[in-house]
Amino acid sequence: MKYLIVGSGRSGGNLLRDIIRNTGTGATYRHAFEEGYDKTIVLNRRNIFDAIMSNVIVNNSNQTTSYRDDIIPFVASELVFKIKLSQHLMFYKNLESLLDPNNTLYWYFEDFVDNYDHVYSSLGLPVPKLIDVQTKAPYNYKDKVLNWKEMLIIYNNFLPTEIAKYT
Repeated sequence: MKYLIVGSGRSGGNLLRDIIRNTGTGATYRHAFEEGYDKTIVLNRRNIFDAIMSNVIVNNSNQTTSYRDDIIPFVASELVFKIKLSQHLMFYKNLESLLDPNNTLYWYFEDFVDNYDHVYSSLGLPVPKLIDVQTKAPYNYKDKVLNWKEMLIIYNNFLPTEIAKYT
C-alpha cells in the first residue's frame, strides 16, 4: 500500500514515514502529490502553538530532523511567529479542498509520537521487531525561546483573527 503523507511543518511526517517503512509492508510518499497512492494521511498537531514554536526554533537553528544540543536560547521574532502561524492555518485550509474525504485519514502528531501502536492498528500493519526512526526534537521550546510567554499572548490574541480568515 502506498501512503501520501501530508502535513504542515513539524507535524510528524518524517516520523510517520519511518514507522511505516519499518514494517516492511508499504511505500510512503511525503508531499509528493502524484497518482498511484492508496491512502492519504493528513497530519496536524492538537497544540498548534507547540507546532509554531517548533517551527520558530527550526527557523532559528536550521535543525529539522537531526539534532544537536547546541541551540543557544534566543528571542523569537514576533513577525516570524505570525508568519509561521499564518502559513500553518493556510496550509490546512487550502489542503481541505484538494483531498478525497473518502480516502483520507486525519491524524494528530500527539496520537503516535510516543506510541506507534496507533499507526499499526489504524493501517493494519504488523508491529516490527526492530524499529529505527527519526528521534523527536530533544528540546523544549520553554528552554530555547526566551520570550515564549510573549509568543503565547500573541498566539491567543492573533489566532481568532487568523482562523476567521481561513474558515
